[in-house]
Amino acid sequence: MGLQSRSLNRLKAALRKIRRRFLCAFVCALVTQGTVGAAENKGVLLEEDFEGPSDIFTKAAGRGGLLKVLHGAGVAGTRGLRALYEGCEIGSRRMVSRHRLPERGGEMTLCYDVNFPRDFQFVRGGKLHGLGPEAPVTGGKPMTPAGWSARVVFTGDGGVATYLYTQDKNSRYGEKVIAKNFRFVPGRFHAVSLHVGLNSAPDLADGFAEIYVDGRLVVNHRGVRFRSTVDGKSLIRKMLFSTFHGGHEPEWAPRDADGRFAKVTATFDNFAVHSGKHVRKYTGRP
Repeated sequence: MGLQSRSLNRLKAALRKIRRRFLCAFVCALVTQGTVGAAENKGVLLEEDFEGPSDIFTKAAGRGGLLKVLHGAGVAGTRGLRALYEGCEIGSRRMVSRHRLPERGGEMTLCYDVNFPRDFQFVRGGKLHGLGPEAPVTGGKPMTPAGWSARVVFTGDGGVATYLYTQDKNSRYGEKVIAKNFRFVPGRFHAVSLHVGLNSAPDLADGFAEIYVDGRLVVNHRGVRFRSTVDGKSLIRKMLFSTFHGGHEPEWAPRDADGRFAKVTATFDNFAVHSGKHVRKYTGRP
């Protein structure tokens, strides 16, 4: 591909990001004013593509310089979010924050693009982003009737899985369903879509979490009872920015050739939360 073609692709990608940003601002303004109901709105509730002067993640989750927006790091050479995974006694340092959505709902989809470079160490696995209610349950904390969480994890062999805190989990930590016949391809962006639907009644396990990668269903986690109450506090209300190795032991940490804790990076782009189901069909596109 020549220089002119690469420049044209970068320009097209930047224009797509700007178009989505204006659409998100318009839809969110309507939601805030109450003119679009939760049942009608199938638009974007949260969006961050890193093309603006600031972003919502580096300030909240990037303390200590672990997150940085870089020119040319994103999809098709646009701006992207570089995450620095710094090995430590509990895997790698935590990059975690919670972001309130402009409305609640029982079914939503979180989409984002991720690129694990060729030198990324998956080690024993780690966390990626997800969705939760007003007061999510994570970190091995006890379940509450309205508390739960649904995140994606990367596995030690470069695969992907659901990681759910549910009312019926049988251990202290979350439960997984691991994708079969899928591995992240090092050095390229993949589009991840996490589609979550809550159980409709306290005693029904009819909730689900689906993971799509580049538009293909790779995990179908059914029969889930996220909540034991159906009040407003149990509805989806927050996007969970969450990425690190671990686990809580040093065996989860990336290391150099001498066995010392090491630093590795990955890059994220084009975060969006949609009402209902919205599968990103291919990398970097809405």
